[in-house]
Amino acid sequence: MNESKNDKVEAKQDPELPNNQDDKAKNDGIIKYISHANHPLVCFLTIIFKLSSVICFVFLSIFFDSNALIYLIVILLASCDFWMTKNVSGRLLVGLRWWNEVREDGNEVWIFESKNEKTEPSADSRVFWTSVYLSAAFWFLIVIWDLISLKWIWAIIALVCLAFSGMNLYGYLKCSKTQQANISKYGAKAMMKVMSKGKDLAVNEVMKEGAK
Repeated sequence: MNESKNDKVEAKQDPELPNNQDDKAKNDGIIKYISHANHPLVCFLTIIFKLSSVICFVFLSIFFDSNALIYLIVILLASCDFWMTKNVSGRLLVGLRWWNEVREDGNEVWIFESKNEKTEPSADSRVFWTSVYLSAAFWFLIVIWDLISLKWIWAIIALVCLAFSGMNLYGYLKCSKTQQANISKYGAKAMMKVMSKGKDLAVNEVMKEGAK
């Protein structure tokens, strides 16, 4: 009886037997975390393609005087990222696909496929959705900033990149029932917080008026 208890204690303390490999990988750093994904190469490429267009947009003007060359490089990288996300990353990392086709009658139809959607949280899905959300958010903020700063040409380039990233975000949100449910849940929570704060403010105003 004592030996069996000792064996159990040793098994729990054995570093080679983590209770949750996904949590262990996250604690080891982003690179090791991605290396534990089912498709680590696709995860790396997804991040690299998105970062490359952002880095070139922000820093290439330091090294090149030719705006036309910078525009060409940024749009080329953004289009590569769009193709990678749409045709490779979405299918392999989260099991989703979307595309549009033109019917014989000339009508354009969008098709959203989710029959192979991977609903369980994993390194693959976290890398995919985080990169898609952040990419769209970054280009949206850059467009607003450039418009406020009256940098019209740069705003146009950022708007093209936003169109690429926004189209992928829209397509995959339409595909994913899981993400739609999450957005509805968080949206409802945010609405409840706003209503609660509004109620508290109204009560405080009534109390102030009563005190007068």
